[in-house]
Amino acid sequence: GDFLWVSGPPRSEVTACEALGCVIERKTIADLVARSAKGDHIRQIERLETCGLPHPFLLLEGDPRQASSLPVYDEDAGMGSPESEDAIRCGDDVDDLCARLLVRGSPVGVITCRDAEGTARILTQITRWLGSPFGR
Repeated sequence: GDFLWVSGPPRSEVTACEALGCVIERKTIADLVARSAKGDHIRQIERLETCGLPHPFLLLEGDPRQASSLPVYDEDAGMGSPESEDAIRCGDDVDDLCARLLVRGSPVGVITCRDAEGTARILTQITRWLGSPFGR
């Protein structure tokens, strides 16, 4: 994941820290579309599903409706492969990905925001929540 919250003594080694239960994989819509033909997003979601933390999230940043105007890299190389079936080519494909996570009972939640500023606000709120008595 791109963001993981930990707790431990100041300036301590990573091994002395404890994960606070929340990890986030951030994807801009452009990156999700661009790398989807090879199934990169599916493998990242699978890693989130098996990470062992109680609150894994996929944070999608940007407007899914713009997906259809973005390039899918390596799509020709992946044609016919199982991964190419999961390629994100339009906003409906983004909706399909989110619906599949929900229907399959995936532990990965989906958070959406418009831009990097929205991502910063969400990260701030999660940091506050994890620092509160309710987040532990």
